[in-house]
Amino acid sequence: MTLPGHLAKSIATLDQLSRGRIEAGVGSGGPARLFAAFGVDPQRYAARFAEGIAVMKALWTEPRGHLRWGVLAVAGRGDRAAG
Repeated sequence: MTLPGHLAKSIATLDQLSRGRIEAGVGSGGPARLFAAFGVDPQRYAARFAEGIAVMKALWTEPRGHLRWGVLAVAGRGDRAAG
């Protein structure tokens, strides 16, 4: 349940500190009851996960952008992760 912009920034920072040697893995698993605790519709969590991945990729590869993700707006410039 991490915001994709925050996770993208954290991974990009670690990428810079490690001089491009970071490898990151993400997963969407977990019991459906946990999603409800965060106000996420269990029927929509897979689509929300895919949108989050798209947001992170855009922040790493696009020099500037404004993205819509669910009800969140992401604007600005993300540092690019190597690879």
